[in-house]
Amino acid sequence: MNKKVKGLIIGGAAVVVLVAVLLLLMFMPNGGDDTSASSETTSSSKSIELNNQAAADVVTVKVVLPDEEYTMTQGGETAYSMTGMEDAPASNAIYAALASDAASLKALELISEETSNLADYGLDEPRSQVEITYADGTGANLSVGIAAPSGSGTYVLIDGKVYLFEDTRVDSFLYHKVDYISKTVTPTAATGDDAPVLKKITLEGTLRPEPIVMDISQETANDVTTDVYTMTAPKQRETDSANAAAAGNKIFGLTAEKVIAFNVTDEQLEEYGLKDPYSKVTVDYADQTITLMSSEPDDEGMAYVMNASKNVIFQANVSELGWVTATYEDLVSKTVMAPMVNDLSKITVTTPDQSYEFGVTTTVDEEDEDVKTNTFTYQGKELASANFRIFYRNMIGCQKEEFTDQQPTGEPLLTFQYEYTDGRTPDVVEFYKGENLMVLVSVNGECESKETQSYVDKILEDVVKVVNDEEVKEL
Repeated sequence: MNKKVKGLIIGGAAVVVLVAVLLLLMFMPNGGDDTSASSETTSSSKSIELNNQAAADVVTVKVVLPDEEYTMTQGGETAYSMTGMEDAPASNAIYAALASDAASLKALELISEETSNLADYGLDEPRSQVEITYADGTGANLSVGIAAPSGSGTYVLIDGKVYLFEDTRVDSFLYHKVDYISKTVTPTAATGDDAPVLKKITLEGTLRPEPIVMDISQETANDVTTDVYTMTAPKQRETDSANAAAAGNKIFGLTAEKVIAFNVTDEQLEEYGLKDPYSKVTVDYADQTITLMSSEPDDEGMAYVMNASKNVIFQANVSELGWVTATYEDLVSKTVMAPMVNDLSKITVTTPDQSYEFGVTTTVDEEDEDVKTNTFTYQGKELASANFRIFYRNMIGCQKEEFTDQQPTGEPLLTFQYEYTDGRTPDVVEFYKGENLMVLVSVNGECESKETQSYVDKILEDVVKVVNDEEVKEL
């Protein structure tokens, strides 16, 4: 056997022995020298149980903060109570958190048995001083200091010793009275047959020069009920259905980010912009009324909010609450006027050169009253129905491109007059020369919007085409 082969055999044997040793070490019982167990022992040794009571056995917790003090009492007719907060809508979860923290006092580690250097731990002027009594007659007193470096916990003084507590075990001792108030601004809406039926929305506040009132009715088609919004103030107008619906959305189920004040004073209303609120909504349902107020939202959509039925100021995100920022311009329909053609008996289009009178006749099918046929005439001649319908759609396609308080002068460039089969007063839409390629639009003598000059030019061209049976194209 040559030396090279012999060396390989010896080397291989050594490797086998090494692997065997490693396997033995891996699977050998650890006995009392388990590293993991040692680690657990070390970890548990840092948890120091100073008191261990049941939360139900906490009778009172007195908390003294630099700017206020209060005492929570457990028992009686209600689970928790607090002097001066009897009428406040309570957050039972916060009360329960205080009772839980007061019941179990458990430190991470003992920091110091010396009290000469309390300032190092913020305990010379503690953030909170707590006095706890239990059902068995015992009690506990503690002071909460500053947070330890690197977020490792909070310093707490108990029985002349400084301990390190987990932040979550002392945060309730830093709560103010308002933290015990429920953040629920409005309750969750009922569902099913008990769902609230919307009747009216009134919008007020400094945002709006005049109150806006929308009446709501319900229409049902194919077993689906839809709310129909009609503006009754400051003007009788059709509404933008999506924006109108948004103004009434999220009235129920509104939860605040924070409670700011309870038993609100006039000074606090002034301070938080609610004495003369930026926005106010009153929503009338069939069986109840809800009134909410809001300050002007900041750049992040946050505002101070009040429910008129609660003497509480909340801070909430209002960015998705349509009622807060909705204006007349947002809520009114952007369509100037769009009568249903089936309701019309005559349409008159007047230009600077001529007046065109179109007769409208609607025939109801004898077998199906929902089927109606329209006939359009000019000077006794029947016009092509499809072509005239395009012309009519262009007419009623007039939009409020801009809102204005400017009033027109001179003679109109174009006039529409709609006459109805039921004999109601005709509606008149007039277009006047404006500025910057815009025209002023007047409805029944009242001007509030502008349209483009190109719209008027299009109608003036189309009216000549339609009477001559020439093709009219969509606007």
